[in-house]
Amino acid sequence: VYARYFEASVPGAGQAIENAYQSSGMDGVIRVVISGKRQVYLAGEQYISPSSIAIDFASIGEADSAMIWFDRACETRAFPITYIAVTPDCEPIHDDPRFIDLLVRVHLDHVIPAYAKLQSTRRAGG
Repeated sequence: VYARYFEASVPGAGQAIENAYQSSGMDGVIRVVISGKRQVYLAGEQYISPSSIAIDFASIGEADSAMIWFDRACETRAFPITYIAVTPDCEPIHDDPRFIDLLVRVHLDHVIPAYAKLQSTRRAGG
């Protein structure tokens, strides 16, 4: 699916995605997808939400890059920033204090107690 989507915007992306999957699995695919999205975003020829790029970075645990793109999403009021609290793709960075701060900035701080409970359950092995 990713291959066909990006092939239309970034020539050669389909083959790059296939190669990335064979050499690095899904993390490799996500990295290629991020690269393609960044090219499209920076070219300004088609709308790519900074939130989408941030969520991709979060999904592979790259918190620093995710937070840079989440900040950009906040600055531009990009959709779907409001889904960060519920998308499983952000789970790898839930423990990052910057992510918690982001939840407060986008007025999703009501979910923070649930995150704290989840973290304590994980630490307890449950």
